[in-house]
This record gives sequence, C-alpha cells and structure tokens, in this order.
Amino acid sequence: MKPEKRIMQSVSMRKGNLFVNQQAIGKPKYGKIWVVGAGKASARMAAGLEAVIGKFIADGLIISPKSVSASFNRIQVLPGKHPKPDSDTIASTLELLDFCEQIPREATVIFLMSGGASSLMELPAEGISIDEISQTYDIILKSGASIHNMNLIRKHLSQVKGGKLLKKLTGRTVVNLLLSDVPGDDPRHIGSGPTNPENSSKSDARAVAESFNILTKFPPSVRDFFLNDEPVDETNLAEYHNFLLGTSLIFAQTAARSLEKSGFKTTVLEKSYDAPVEDVSKLIFSDIKKHKKGKLAFLYHGESMVNVTGTGKGGRNQHLALLLSKAIDGMDGVTILSAGTDGGDGPTDAAGAVVDGKTIQDASKLGLDADETIANFDAYHFFKSLNALIFTGPTGNNLMDFQLILINR
Repeated sequence: MKPEKRIMQSVSMRKGNLFVNQQAIGKPKYGKIWVVGAGKASARMAAGLEAVIGKFIADGLIISPKSVSASFNRIQVLPGKHPKPDSDTIASTLELLDFCEQIPREATVIFLMSGGASSLMELPAEGISIDEISQTYDIILKSGASIHNMNLIRKHLSQVKGGKLLKKLTGRTVVNLLLSDVPGDDPRHIGSGPTNPENSSKSDARAVAESFNILTKFPPSVRDFFLNDEPVDETNLAEYHNFLLGTSLIFAQTAARSLEKSGFKTTVLEKSYDAPVEDVSKLIFSDIKKHKKGKLAFLYHGESMVNVTGTGKGGRNQHLALLLSKAIDGMDGVTILSAGTDGGDGPTDAAGAVVDGKTIQDASKLGLDADETIANFDAYHFFKSLNALIFTGPTGNNLMDFQLILINR
C-alpha cells in the first residue's frame, strides 16, 4: 500500500483530539500540530498527512530524496542524498534542527520516519567532515554488516541519530509514524532511531566495526572518535509514542492476496530475513526444490548482507537474482523477481532483476560468465545485457527487499 494511504487510514483528528490507529494521543496544545520527518517515503507520508489533518498543521519540514515528488500547502521539503550523505544532506539537517528549536514547548510533533533517513538526515559528530562520513558509510555498506550493525555505527557518528533528535525536542510530545525498512521492525533501528532512546555505547559501535575488520579502514578522524568512549545520556528526553504503520510483511501479504485472485497458492515468509545474501539464496532454492507441481507463489522479504569484494556494479537484489539463476538453471516453470521496494538497488538505477531457468543459457550465448560476474559483483551489466533489469524509478516507499517466486508447472 502507498505510504500516503497508510497515513490516511491511520491518522485522524476528532473533536480536536489526535488519533493514530484509533488510539487517542490527546488534544494538541495550541490546537495545532508541527510536522518533522525524513526518509524515502517521508514526502508521500507528508502528503497523506496533509490530506487528512491539513488544517491542524501549524508548520512542517521534511527531508526527502530529490527524485520523490509531492505537493504540499503547509509542509516544506528539503533535499537529502542516499545512500551516502552529501552537502545537501548537511544543509537540510541543520535547517531541520533550527526548525525543531522553533517549535513551541508543550507542542505536539508528528515525526514521519521511513527507511533511507540514516543517510538523508545527517550531521556528523564534531571533528568529522561530510567527505569523511560519506567515505565511512561506503566502507560500512560494503562490509557485509547487517542493517542493525550499520546503524549502530552510524548512530554514534551523528549529532541527530540514536535519540539525539528526541533530546532536542525535549518539552514536546513526539508521535513517531514509522514505515520499517529493518528486519525485526525495532523503532530504534528505523532510520537509526533519531527520535527513540538509544541504549548502546560508543564502545559497542567500535566493537562492531572491529568485528568486521573495518575500523582500521575508516578515516583517521573517525578512528580517533571511537577511541574515546562516553556514557549514554538518556536524560531530558521528549515524551514519545511509536506507531508502526508499514512493514515488509504487510507488503508481502498484500501482494499475496493479489496473486491468490489469479489462482496461485501463496506462501509468505512470516519473519523478515536478516542474513548474508548467499544464505537467502539457499533458503529460497530449498523451498523451490520441495515443490514439483502446481501453481504456487512464494514471497520473501527482508534485507540481506553483501560483502563486496569486486569492482563491478550492482546491488544486493541483482546479486541475489544472479545466485538464484544459477540454482534454477534448466528448470521449467520457475520465474524469480528480486527487487527493492524503494525502486533502487545499490548504486544503480535499477530496482532489481527477473530470472528464470533459461537465464544462464541465454547469458552463455552472449559470452557472459555467471561465476565471473558473481566474483566481481557485476550483476548490473550482466542483467542489462539480457534485458532482465527492473526499472521502476523511485517509488516513494521503502519496506526493504522483496522476492517473488512463481512456480507454474
């Protein structure tokens, strides 16, 4: 379901009281609500919010990718960069922080949060430049670390993540409306939890970096930053409420209902996966092998980890599709789609790829070597040659990755 529709179904004002998922938050002081947010879906979420409670919005400011468009009357949109922050990100974040300081005490603040906010909203810790933080992000993204571990490091390198923005909103009531892009859907990890208290320490983040052998690869200022630990400060935090409005499971279940109308028997992975891409490939292939006949659909969702060692171009969905194309080589009646729900996959313009039992054979005819491509992490050019890439453009949503396996034999 589109982010704006999730908001429109979940938020309402009745007799001056704010309700989220039928739960009463109370009557906002001043009779108005302030809106703040960040993420790939924040613009669409904001559009939905204006549609249902627009006249109650005093002012608003969100940070969104430039590629996602929406029109507003009361909410301002500033640009940010993903997957690595840039100068626009820093400028927009500084303006957002200034906006938060101007919100009256005791006011009600709706915070619109979705995946991508970890990069789109960023202000590095003192002594670390934007180029150094961007370089650090690049190292983390290619390390094979899970999104939870990546965000743990990011939180401690930031002046807004890990509850630090919640601290800046002290004295207000913060209502977090969340679309999850992390396995487990823990609000502390969505967008690196800027408006949720953090219970980890800088030493915890340093330990994670050391466990993936990337601490020594960080720029000197970042390495030095992690040498000095500091206690976790949870004092003077704003009152906050979390509402999880969208998850990858809900996305997969919605897709399953549509497939059932077309005669497919569906199976949805109940818990989002959080594993190396090779393990996800094995999980999916094991389910494919179990079923010989019928019109079946398997739906998977989650976020895999990739340890990039080559110099090619691609994303984790394209890499997963390539691994699976090898596994199903020669099979009839099996088609696999692997894509990012945000419309992007790694540093490419593709969302993912579609493969079947003939993909490897077709590639061989063009002189393409799947094993060599996998080793070089160059799935983008492999699938581009086969015209098998998926191009959706930015969807204005972000609910992790999605795999659809159709068996019709």
